[in-house]
Amino acid sequence: MTEDKINQLAEQDSACYKNTALTLTEVAKKLNVTTEQVRKLIRKGLLPALDVGTGIKRPLYRVTSQGLNEFLTRRRAKQLKTTHRTLKQLDSVHDYFPQLH
Repeated sequence: MTEDKINQLAEQDSACYKNTALTLTEVAKKLNVTTEQVRKLIRKGLLPALDVGTGIKRPLYRVTSQGLNEFLTRRRAKQLKTTHRTLKQLDSVHDYFPQLH
């Protein structure tokens, strides 16, 4: 493999990383929350993130788009499960009170 090819692949990897690594501000805008709430999700282990900083003051997190998508998928699944449970509870109420239909 030539040096030019290696450099080209390194540039592609770098571009790919830039396209998939989101700042906390970007994630907060997508989730419609504050950056501090995003930090809390990361600290609780609910949102996967990479610490790309030196760690002197506070971690400098980046969230991959894949990690964000996985978080959103889990969140949607949880919401659907809650909605399904609520609908089942409503069905049982209608069994006892048919006049509510």
